[in-house]
Amino acid sequence: MSDLHRSPRGHVVAAAPLAAALLAASPTALAQEAPPPSERIPYAWDSGAVANDGARPEVVVSETVFLGGAEWMRLAFDRIELSGDSLAGNGSILRLTAHADGAIQELNAIHCEQWRNRSCYFNGDAVQVEVLAWPGTGDNRLAFSHVEVGFAPGTYPSQCGPTDDRVLSADPRAARLLPVGCTGWIIDDCNHCMLTAGHCIAGSVNTVQFNVPLSNGSGGINHPPPEDQYAVDPASEQGLGAGVGDDYGYFGVFPNSNTGLLPHQAQGDFYVLSLPPAFDPSQQIRITGYGVDSSPSTYNQVQQTHVGPRLSAGGSEMEYQTDTQGGNSGSPVIWEETGFAVGIHTHGGCGTTSGNHGTGTNNGGLQAVLAAPQGVCASGLTVVGSLPDTLTPGAATSVDLSVAGNIVGGSALLHVRYDSGLFLALPMTDNGAGIYRAVLPPPVCGATPEYYFSVDNVACGTLTLPANAPASTFTAAVGAATTLAADEFESDSGWSGGVAGDTATTGEWARVDPLGTDAQPEDDHTPTPGTTCWVTGQGSPGGSLGENDVDGGFTTLESPLYDLSLAADPILSYWRWYSNTEGASPNADVLVIDVSANGGANWVNVETIGPSGAGTGGGWIAHQFRVRDLVAPTAQVRLRVIASDLGSGSIVEAGLDDVSILDVSCDVVLSDCNGNGILDSDDIQSGRSLDGDADGVPDECDGDCNDNGIPDDRDIANGTSADCNLDGTPDECQLAAAAYCFCASGAPCANPDPNAGCAGSTGSGALLSACGTDGVAADDLVLTAFGVPPNQNGLIYMGGGTASVPFGDGLRCVAPGATGFMRFGVRSSGTFGELVEGPGIVAHSATHFPPSGRIVAGATWHFQAWFRDPAGPCGGGFNLSNGVTVTFGP
Repeated sequence: MSDLHRSPRGHVVAAAPLAAALLAASPTALAQEAPPPSERIPYAWDSGAVANDGARPEVVVSETVFLGGAEWMRLAFDRIELSGDSLAGNGSILRLTAHADGAIQELNAIHCEQWRNRSCYFNGDAVQVEVLAWPGTGDNRLAFSHVEVGFAPGTYPSQCGPTDDRVLSADPRAARLLPVGCTGWIIDDCNHCMLTAGHCIAGSVNTVQFNVPLSNGSGGINHPPPEDQYAVDPASEQGLGAGVGDDYGYFGVFPNSNTGLLPHQAQGDFYVLSLPPAFDPSQQIRITGYGVDSSPSTYNQVQQTHVGPRLSAGGSEMEYQTDTQGGNSGSPVIWEETGFAVGIHTHGGCGTTSGNHGTGTNNGGLQAVLAAPQGVCASGLTVVGSLPDTLTPGAATSVDLSVAGNIVGGSALLHVRYDSGLFLALPMTDNGAGIYRAVLPPPVCGATPEYYFSVDNVACGTLTLPANAPASTFTAAVGAATTLAADEFESDSGWSGGVAGDTATTGEWARVDPLGTDAQPEDDHTPTPGTTCWVTGQGSPGGSLGENDVDGGFTTLESPLYDLSLAADPILSYWRWYSNTEGASPNADVLVIDVSANGGANWVNVETIGPSGAGTGGGWIAHQFRVRDLVAPTAQVRLRVIASDLGSGSIVEAGLDDVSILDVSCDVVLSDCNGNGILDSDDIQSGRSLDGDADGVPDECDGDCNDNGIPDDRDIANGTSADCNLDGTPDECQLAAAAYCFCASGAPCANPDPNAGCAGSTGSGALLSACGTDGVAADDLVLTAFGVPPNQNGLIYMGGGTASVPFGDGLRCVAPGATGFMRFGVRSSGTFGELVEGPGIVAHSATHFPPSGRIVAGATWHFQAWFRDPAGPCGGGFNLSNGVTVTFGP
């Protein structure tokens, strides 16, 4: 082991005389994290691009990583490329197997992102690395340059009294936090997230371990199986490490990559928070956590617990004489009499007359972050990968999300609108293991997509992403993208590293093939054969972590000018790297990215990363923005990146690669008859629109001129509406006509028919109806009398007034008015018993009637059919239909 154990990071070993002094005095309270000793060992390996060209799933990569003498190992990949689609069932699987105990971790592409391209912790000195790939899914590739290995610790200072009174415990709610070496615990908030000390969050927590086994005889820690290890969501981290009484951290984790469970689901329990009780020296305080121990060494950083008296209280500071050690930072402060968690243990310093210290749950800052959760703690929803800034017209776009917490089945919804109208609620597909897929419908040009996501949490009700949706939504542009600029930084392209006014003394921007450290990338982002990118300073091979990081001020990287004056809708994207979590004062600085429309005279902020939270722990992260949202796309657009170290003790590194500018334009003509921004065919396929006549057009676009809820073409096809002129529009929508004078009363000889004229020899009355239009120019009005006795002569006449007087066997419904009666020609009713007049009645009136009897636009005429009926019931020898009034238009 000695050949590897050069300069382990971890707890500082104290000499025995110092330990004795600490027991006899009242030392200053010290934070109690205890990073397990470890070292990054150079181990360069690259699988190259490998595909499965066979007929069934096969292992296409297999490599044994062996570092003799290591107590444990963890892999940190520089590159993970897995082919296929994890949610479609053909995504490649990265399988890692520990030789020592057979522990297996399986990761798909989504899990790799959540684990930030790291593995869980494995016991022993050898891990088998494999990639299982599906046929025909493309290339896979893995690469790393270092491996983290762990070693046995030294000895440690002790506790409140002359003996360490902690005993082994198995509380399922408490966990070990790595690599910082702290304790965290599950709480009773909405998504059952976790609390720890703020200085633990600042010290970088990326893995949470439950059910931790005993350590080795040397004190080297052992790790639980991968099923008990969880990746921390950096976007969820909130906290403050401002000293005794003001030290708290709040965070959440992603579902386990093997089981798909969250800690509270797997562990089956959580702590209930309560405010600290009023101080009483008889109160007992229990601390349960993962402190260091050397007696016996097998207890080192495994779960132990102790109960001691409460010593004092003031504000949100708690003091108690309960034994703790390094590694107990973040432990729950438990009020023994009730079992409630009333604080967070944060600092040691216990002596014969003094105690250890914690932050009470009554701390205002802690209450504030609990009330405003972020990341998985906020909604239980996190986007896998990145959201699209552009949507292809006519094509659906998938968005994958990780959904945590106890969710009501079927409640995961995508809410989307493309037309500034009402949101459509579309169900997301549950793909298992807490991963859901939402599908944005295919848009048309001119659409303005807005969308958000929601779930119903059993404990907390409806939660959304963004948190305040629909007041805030995600947006996207619609169109085809044209590349205006693409820079992989493999050659000089006019960028400037270091500008006038910069104050950094080291770590100035440089375009290089980077040398990896705990803070700086080993590789650029560009796929092979790309090698170079911009980073803040280049150290020497084998140099220290802080050899050439940013120090003493700020350093600026500026782009050349981009002419976007002719661009329709430019989108600027880049890959950035930022790390500020290393060193003695982590999470103290920020990375600032700005854009200018006037060559740099004025700047508008694009994003600011840090000082804590997502994007501060390294890793290549993509970001893009719509230029018009921030500045006008002029001929003098410029981007700048500013990295700074304005304090002391920070390790700050930044990088930039693969900058591109796309112009989004849209000129594809697609059908969107209802104007909702979504392709008509998708409206029909999804069931949002009906297509009863299967013509590919949503029914709401087919027209419903009579407002009966049935598309006009179906009214006509079903016979519920006439279309005499065959123009596809029901006649009642084109004809200002009204039937009147039905023979419900006043029949000459008790021969009524309330639905037509008076009953005749056929047993019912004749019905006059009009079809076509009332347009004089079209002259397509057709008048038809149905139910006339067969083969009898009759005619249709019109007049300027109405009446209802007995006449023959029926009622005369038309009066001469000022114009007199105008009679059309005599016709036979034929075998079907119908009298028909038209089309052409306008022309007939113009040639056969006097000027006062002609049909012109604006005139109203009343029509009725007269016909012979020798066998009629009243003996009159003739009968009449009902009347029809028509007002003519142009």
